[in-house]
Amino acid sequence: MKTIILTESQFNGLLIEANSPQLISPEEAKRLGFAVPDEDRIYGEFIEPKNVGTAYKVFFLGKDGKLYPPVIANENAKDTPIGVWLPCTSPNIVGYTLKDHRPKVMSGGSGTRGKGLGALAFRPGWHMGEIPYAEQFLKRKMVNGRKVWPEGLVWAECLYSNDVDYQDEAMSYGYSKNGNFRHSYAGLPKIPRGGSYKYRTNPNPNTVPWIIAGAIKVNKVLSYDEVNNILIQQGIEPPIVMSEKEYKLATKKAR
Repeated sequence: MKTIILTESQFNGLLIEANSPQLISPEEAKRLGFAVPDEDRIYGEFIEPKNVGTAYKVFFLGKDGKLYPPVIANENAKDTPIGVWLPCTSPNIVGYTLKDHRPKVMSGGSGTRGKGLGALAFRPGWHMGEIPYAEQFLKRKMVNGRKVWPEGLVWAECLYSNDVDYQDEAMSYGYSKNGNFRHSYAGLPKIPRGGSYKYRTNPNPNTVPWIIAGAIKVNKVLSYDEVNNILIQQGIEPPIVMSEKEYKLATKKAR
């Protein structure tokens, strides 16, 4: 029997494909009556918020020195400017799950680092954190007992729209017909126009939640030292920042 050796990226791709739910087209979902209404995917007139919050967003720093979302591309692959209010746009829905009718969007696109993540849940809005820390972007393996942050991903301090509180509405989506709560479902399948809500990717209540907002204004990009100072104040050990080449070399030596 011939042995087939897969690279890590090939293995991850097969794993994603195996775990991907069967999807039906947006057109079929519309015919069956459970597609996301068009009005929920359009921001409409933007009104600058009176109430704002402060949060932190991960960006991919492009070779052109501009900011791009790390997973889901901006409309027309545009960069994200600093100092102006930016109402969110809705990513294209690529399909709906047959079992529970959940809309899915495709990761990746020009300027992002989301390639290979496959179809993701449709939660339109700007995704941020209460502090500049996100487990999902850390490298899989630790180096010298420290977590590793990919060089090229940066944190920005942002203001976000907070006039409308969507928390209760978002939480309502987390309950099944049997009354069981599923934290991963507790997000809005529509643009949170003029407001925001918190969403947890992890059921552990001690984990840092995301903030999903309808509009943001990027104040400034933080240096790694500024990020580290915030994390230390929160009692979190800052990760090591490494390039892909440095990370591969370090993990190879550790074998």
